[in-house]
Parts: sequence; structure tokens; C-alpha cells
Amino acid sequence: MNLQKFRNGMVVILALPVFLAGCVTEGEVLRDKGYPQAYTEGYDDGCSSGKNAAGSMFDEFRKNVHRFQDDRDYHDGWQDGHDECKSQWKEAMHEIERSQDNYKRDKYRY
Repeated sequence: MNLQKFRNGMVVILALPVFLAGCVTEGEVLRDKGYPQAYTEGYDDGCSSGKNAAGSMFDEFRKNVHRFQDDRDYHDGWQDGHDECKSQWKEAMHEIERSQDNYKRDKYRY
């Protein structure tokens, strides 16, 4: 039981920072791969917004409405970042919930 408790705690401790910072440097990675700056700026804004939409209290909604309407690269980057990071954040939260449920189930098994 103590091993299970330790494992669940480690999952949370190790996984959460990864997902909190999941998209923070993605714009830099995309810039290094040759994506246009407008796309990467849109991606970073969309990523923050996507995590916020998925329930992150550490991220804020960010969208430059004028650029979103007028700049195709920013628009596409924002949409891609929003969708990807929202999905990643939701999956991380589901994984934490599954770990907690397993712990509760195993706690009462013995």
C-alpha cells in the first residue's frame, strides 16, 4: 500500500510540471523549425487559452483579435496551439484522476 501511495504521489509530482509548462517553449521549438513568427506567437497565445479552457488556473485566455482576423499565420497558430494544449491538459487531468481513483480503490482493498 505504501508503494502504491508513493507511486501515485510521484505521478502527480512528476507529471504536473510537465503539463503546466507543456506549451511554454513550443513556440521557440516551432521557430527553430522554421515556422513564421506570427504562427508561433499565435500558437503560444492559443496554447495558454486552450489550457485555460480545459481548467488550468495557471494560464490565461490570450488572443489578439485583430491579428486573429487579419493574419492567417497567427490565426492558424492560435487554433493549433489551442486545440493541442487543451487536449494535453485534459489528458493530464484525467491521468491524475485515474491515479487518485486507483489509490482509493487499492487503499480499501487490503
